[in-house]
Amino acid sequence: MGIARIRQVLFAYFLVAFGSLFAQFGDNPVTWDVEIIQGEDNEYEIRFEASIAEGWYIYSQDNDPNAGPIPTTIEFNENANIALEGGIVEESSHLKEGLDPIWNQVIKKYSDEVTFVQSFTVSESTSIEGYYEYMTCNDESCMPPEYVEFSLDVDFPDEGSETDSIDDENLDQDTVAADSMSNSMTDSIPTDLDSLSGQASDEVTEENTASSSATSSEDDEEMDCAKEFRAKYQLDLGKKGQNNQKKDKSDGGVWTLFLLGFGGGLLALLTPCVFPMIPLTVTFFTKGDGGKGSGWLQAALYGFFITLVYLLISLPFHLIDGLNPNILNEISTSPALNIFFFIVFVFFAISFFGAFEITLPPSLANRVSNAEQFGGVIGTFFMALTLCIVSFSCTGPILGSAIVTALSSQGGAVELTMAMLGFGLALALPFTLFAAFPSLLNKLPRSGGWMKDFKVILGFAELALALKFLSNADLVLQLGLLKYELFIIAWAIISILAMAYLFGWLSKKTMFKKPSRIKGVFASLFLVFACYLMMGLSVDSSTGRYKPRTMLSGFPPPVCYSYLGCEENKSDSEEKEITEFKNNIVDAKAQAEMLGRPMLFDFTGHACVNCRKVEEQIWTDQRVHKLIEENFILTSLYVDERTILSKEEQCVVTINGQDKLIRTEGDIWATVQAINFRSVTQPLYVILAPDETQLTPAVGYSEVNTVEKYKEFLEDGLETFEQWKEEQKEVEDGEK
Repeated sequence: MGIARIRQVLFAYFLVAFGSLFAQFGDNPVTWDVEIIQGEDNEYEIRFEASIAEGWYIYSQDNDPNAGPIPTTIEFNENANIALEGGIVEESSHLKEGLDPIWNQVIKKYSDEVTFVQSFTVSESTSIEGYYEYMTCNDESCMPPEYVEFSLDVDFPDEGSETDSIDDENLDQDTVAADSMSNSMTDSIPTDLDSLSGQASDEVTEENTASSSATSSEDDEEMDCAKEFRAKYQLDLGKKGQNNQKKDKSDGGVWTLFLLGFGGGLLALLTPCVFPMIPLTVTFFTKGDGGKGSGWLQAALYGFFITLVYLLISLPFHLIDGLNPNILNEISTSPALNIFFFIVFVFFAISFFGAFEITLPPSLANRVSNAEQFGGVIGTFFMALTLCIVSFSCTGPILGSAIVTALSSQGGAVELTMAMLGFGLALALPFTLFAAFPSLLNKLPRSGGWMKDFKVILGFAELALALKFLSNADLVLQLGLLKYELFIIAWAIISILAMAYLFGWLSKKTMFKKPSRIKGVFASLFLVFACYLMMGLSVDSSTGRYKPRTMLSGFPPPVCYSYLGCEENKSDSEEKEITEFKNNIVDAKAQAEMLGRPMLFDFTGHACVNCRKVEEQIWTDQRVHKLIEENFILTSLYVDERTILSKEEQCVVTINGQDKLIRTEGDIWATVQAINFRSVTQPLYVILAPDETQLTPAVGYSEVNTVEKYKEFLEDGLETFEQWKEEQKEVEDGEK
C-alpha cells in the first residue's frame, strides 16, 4: 500500500501527543454479541452487535479498504443449506461520516454501538460459520486488526429451537480466536514469555463430546506450536527490558493552544479598539486617589478580571464536553460546520476590511459601564468587562478565530480554556505592566493610521483561514472544488493582495506614494511568502508529486488531492532509500552478528500515519539517514501485514489466560511487540544488540518526532552499544 492512502493532516498534533490508555493494555475497547433471530418459517437473521468503549470507533464495511482503515468485514463459509438474502445491513444511530483526522479520508465509522445484520434462509438444520474482522481506533492511536471466527447452530423450524447466540464470553473455543492484543494485556503484563503457552479449550460443544481423543491430539499440537513460537520470538532483552518503554509526558497540544491564544491576544492589543485604551486606563489607575502602590494593585486586579472574563467564555463548552466528551473533537470532521466556519471567517474578514463593524448591543455596554460606579473590587470588575465589550468589534474576529481553531484541532473544553487563558493574559498584561512601570508609556507608539493597516492585514489572514475550512468541507464531500493547486494559488493571491495593499497599490490616494520602511518590509515578506507557496507547485522528479510546503503542514490539502495526483510506482523501501529487513528478525539478527552492529527494530504499519511521517521527514535527513545506513541493521516489522500464514504456521497461543490466533504475518509482529515491549501502537522504535539485549528504552512517535530527537535516540543507542561490546569483551576475557 502506498503513501497516497496515508495523508498527513492537522490532526497529527493529538496523534503524537499522548499514548492511549487502551494501547497500554487496558480492556478490549469493543465487545461483540452474535445471535440468530428466527423470523417467519425458514427466515433468519444473524446479528453481530458491537459495543464500543467511549472514545473508540470501528469502521463501516462501506469504506474503501485501500484508502484508509480496515473496514469491518463479515464473511460466511459456503453452505449448500443456507441462502443469504441481500447484503449486510448496518444498524446504528451513532454513525459518523466525514473527513477522518487520522486518515484524511472521508470515512464512515461508528461509536458507542452498531449492529451488522445479515438475513438468510435455510433448507434444513445446519450451522452458519465464518469470521468477522474489524479495526479499532480512537483519536490518538489504532489497535491491530482483529480476526474472530464464529459458528452457530441453526435449527430448521420443525426440528428445534428458534435462536442461537454467542458472545465474547462463551464463543466456542475450537472455532473462535480473537486476534486482539488488547484482549490479552493488562498493566501488569510480564516482560517475558513464560505465560505464552498454547492450550486447547476445556470447553467443548455437545457435538464434540464424543471426540475427546481427537481434541486431546489437537491440544498437543497447539501446545507444540506455541512452544515453537516462544522459542523463535522470545527476546532476551536483559536489564533494559525490565523498564523498556519511556512514558509519554507530552502535553504539547495544550500548551500549543495556550500560545495560540496568547498570540491572538497580542494581535488584539494592536487593533484600534484596544491600543488607545492602554495609556488612558493606566493613567487613570496611577493618578488615582490611592497613590502609585494602590494604582498598581488596582491595575493588577483589572488585568486579572480581563483574564477571568475570557476564561468564563469557555465554561459553556465544559458543559457540552461533559454531556459528550467527543462532541468537540467531531467538529473538524463535519462538512456543515466547516462550511459554517468558512462563512464566519469571510464575515470576519469583510469586517476587518472596514465594510462594517461587529458590535454588541450598546445597551449592554451602557449597563455595564454604569456598574463601574460601585468602585472597589466590583467597580474594577465592571471596568474590565466594559473593555471586553466595547473592544469586541476588533477582538471578536480574533477571539472567534482562536475558538474555532481550538475546537477544530481535536481539542476539548480544557484545550479551549487554555486558549482563552492565553488570550486573556496577553490582553491584560500591558495594563498591569505599564501600571507597574509608568515610564514605559513614553516609549509606547502613538495611535494612528498604522492600526487601520494592521486591521486590514488581519482581514487577509482571516480570508486565508476561511479557505482552510472550505478545503476541509471539500475534502469531506469530495467535490474537487478546492484541490491542492487551487488552494496554493488562492493563498498566493491573498498574499500578493496584502503586499499590494501595504505598497498602497489598491487605492488611488496612495498608489503613487512611497510606503514607509516598515510597510515595505512587511510587503516584501508577503511577496516572499507568495513565492514560497508557488514553489509548492513544482514537481519532484523522483516521486512525480508536488513538493509539499512543510512549513504549512496541515493547511493545504494533501498533495495527492490534486489534478496531478500521485504515482504509486515505488515500494516503501525505495521511498525510504534505506536498506532494511522487512518482517524478518532471523536474517536481521544474523546480519547484525556478522557486521557487529546493533539492530533498529521499527514496529510499523502500512496504514500508519506517523510511521510515514518519520520515514518521509526524518529518515530522509542526511544525518539520520547516514547514522542508520552505516551503523544499524534496520528491521521493519509491519503489524498490519495481511499475508495469511500457512495452516501449519497458524496456531493459538495463550497470553495472560486468553487465546490469540496467529493467522497473519502481522499477527506475529503485533504479538512480539506487545509481549516484549508492552505496547501495541505504532510506530515504536527500539535498539537491540545482536544477542537481543535491549540497549535503549522503546520510544514512540512523540519521543522522536523531530530530526534532532531521532538523531539523539540513535546516538544514545550507539553509545550504549559500545558499552555493551566492552562488557562482552570483559566476560570473554574472564572466561579465558
